[in-house]
Amino acid sequence: MKILILSATLPEVSPLVGKFKLKNQPDPHFGKYMYNNHSIDVIITGVGSISTAYLLMKFVTAEVYDFVIQVGIAGSYNKKLHIGSVVQVLNEQFADLGVENKNKFVTLFEEGICSPDKLPYSGGKLVNPANFDSGIIKDIPCVSGITVNCVSGSSETISLYRDKFNPDIESMEGATFFYICLMENIPFIELRGISNFVEERNRKLWDVQLAVNSSNEALQKVLSKM
Repeated sequence: MKILILSATLPEVSPLVGKFKLKNQPDPHFGKYMYNNHSIDVIITGVGSISTAYLLMKFVTAEVYDFVIQVGIAGSYNKKLHIGSVVQVLNEQFADLGVENKNKFVTLFEEGICSPDKLPYSGGKLVNPANFDSGIIKDIPCVSGITVNCVSGSSETISLYRDKFNPDIESMEGATFFYICLMENIPFIELRGISNFVEERNRKLWDVQLAVNSSNEALQKVLSKM
């Protein structure tokens, strides 16, 4: 298979990439590899939706990929997900894309600006249509994600997103990844390691390395079964 793997930062994917056989590396943020007879391109997009959208579109319009995988870390709203656990994201929403009406936040769908069921949306969500309940990743918990441009770190923002979207996790790239893969009709999966709980910001309670190691181990298992 020809597979594209993308991550926001190099440290989020470096444990696994170190096990690949390097074919060519045009620059530090893009490499061509072989692993288990798969041809794998790895790109480091940078943090956030804009850089993710630019580089992902650049690659999927230049090459034909059988599968695209996003791997990274995430904060969890769900206390049942422990730090260091790995999740597969089944649906995404842009949590801060909307309109403020006095003290109330309204989504573009609620405001009537966008149709909640116009491609690539389904009921206002970006939903992965693939059924991964198979031997590949059946042991990885399925979650709902939201994507933000500013990491949530205040009780007011956290309460707003929790009440409005009922998310399990939060990232800064996931919904953009879903949007492009759905529009381009490319099979995809988003894997995230939980690095922290979404709460008032305290980096001392985070464990980024554990989340990275866990997500990379899970991705290696996925690749070995594909």
